[in-house]
Amino acid sequence: MNEKEEVVETDVLIIGSGAAGLRAAIEASEQGSTVTVVTKGILHRSGVSFLAVQSCCAPFGHTDPRDNPRAYFEDTVKGGKFVNNEKLVQVMTTEAIDRIRDLEMYGMKWERAHGKYIQLKYPGHTYARSLFLDHQTGLAIVNTLIKEIRKRNNVKGVNDFFATNLMTSANEEVVGAMGIDLQTGTFKVYLAKSTIIATGGAMEVYSYTSGTCESTGDGYAMAYRVGAELMDMEFVQFIPAVAYYPKSIKGTSGPATILHTLKARLYNSKRERFMNKYSAKHMELDTRDVVARAIYTEIREGRASPHGGVWLDCSYLPPETIQHVVNKVYGGWTFLGVNMLDYGLDIRRVAVEVGPAAHYFMGGIRVNDKWETDIPGLYAAGEVVGGMHGANRLAGNALIDTQVSAVRAGEHAAERARKLTRPTLDRKQIVKEKERVFLILKRKGGYPVSKAKSKIQNLMWEKVGIIRSGETLKTALRELKKIRNRLVPRISLKSDSKIYNREWVEVLELENMLDVAEMTTKAALLREESRGAHYREDIASTRREWLKNIIIGQKHRKMKLIIVPVVRAQGRFDG
Repeated sequence: MNEKEEVVETDVLIIGSGAAGLRAAIEASEQGSTVTVVTKGILHRSGVSFLAVQSCCAPFGHTDPRDNPRAYFEDTVKGGKFVNNEKLVQVMTTEAIDRIRDLEMYGMKWERAHGKYIQLKYPGHTYARSLFLDHQTGLAIVNTLIKEIRKRNNVKGVNDFFATNLMTSANEEVVGAMGIDLQTGTFKVYLAKSTIIATGGAMEVYSYTSGTCESTGDGYAMAYRVGAELMDMEFVQFIPAVAYYPKSIKGTSGPATILHTLKARLYNSKRERFMNKYSAKHMELDTRDVVARAIYTEIREGRASPHGGVWLDCSYLPPETIQHVVNKVYGGWTFLGVNMLDYGLDIRRVAVEVGPAAHYFMGGIRVNDKWETDIPGLYAAGEVVGGMHGANRLAGNALIDTQVSAVRAGEHAAERARKLTRPTLDRKQIVKEKERVFLILKRKGGYPVSKAKSKIQNLMWEKVGIIRSGETLKTALRELKKIRNRLVPRISLKSDSKIYNREWVEVLELENMLDVAEMTTKAALLREESRGAHYREDIASTRREWLKNIIIGQKHRKMKLIIVPVVRAQGRFDG
């Protein structure tokens, strides 16, 4: 506790190394800044960007020449149920083409035919505008960005660093971050002129998720603690069809790709093709919020498959068509080390069990069109940002969002850094955070962190999940308070080792998860309507008076929610 912590200086600090963090690093380095990218995992395999099978949207109009940025803007706002920050949407839809070309310049080889991009059409998009690469688009983007970063001497990547809190100056500007070097167990400080949060979402607060265990809402919680505003936290996207069996690949999103690529059909335990009850026009190809809610309803009403999902069936198609997609998506019948044929899951002949899972947070840190927060020195990029996608994100908009937002954040963070001298360290703040982090190792009480985490996840899935109500949300708030006040103080660790102590990290993550869970629940309770991914069975209608955003911040150290008008763009689309 008394040993002096290591202090590392950099112009721009980036927390998170998914597609947004890596692209922000490239942009800031282009502006001449020294850049440090820290991640609590491994640089090119942290976050969820590399899991994205496809796709990445841009309105080139190569497959359908009618497409253009205006049409893309209209689809995105309509898909977001008209509560998007339209200024952010304008930036994304007009700059998407340039960001795709950047990736190609760095070495990304998009799928082409006859010299033009092959573009696919996904639910909610009027035209085919989704680009892809061998059905491993996210991985290809991350690998491309990593290769580009390795060419740059002014960018340094740091693995296994868990940022536990942001650091502020006397005049309340963000001047870097503090945390644990997981390799050594030592406390470390990164002093920066500008800081970019690119930590992704918080899918781990739910028991069923398509994300990784790293997605614990760290960026949301850190930004909130230093006074930054968040928005739209009630809007959580649930992907309709992840694997529910076998257990070893549960939560993986390969089946969701098959659902759209092969136009597979969904059946309940009674072998009823149930989507005609929920979306007779679009059936299984409706937007994610509609299909996920339909599947969840079938499960909740007792028509689930043996492992708690529904059946996804494409066996009506020619076997060679299915085989071609399997080769593309899975690279064969072995997926994540599991041979599907060993489990009898030959989708040429049988249906597979799938179900919904938490997939993406539309809500997040509130930014302007520089991707700058209301706290000087703090920027954000990627999924951790709120406002772009409104109440529901369209497929293909996540990956392009990472690139557009990262370029804006990286550019303006570097611009700010050029104007500043070295920030001053606040020793008292460092000592306080150090004590908070290391006192966890001394806790006694015997309650396992894994059990507390499961309680949060199950509570959020059951009470603040796909279908909500005022009653379930109020219950969730009471239970979250009990977990925070009664269970968390009783958590103790099996080991007081400081080196790669996973339980130690999980306790700190748990505190972040509780903050995010409370934000999501309170915002969902305040929004008295159903809109996009936010569905309240006690108020099933969408109300015009709720064409507003919910902003979350702190006042006198307490969470405060306010309702504000939606940010409209000049010459906006009226729907």
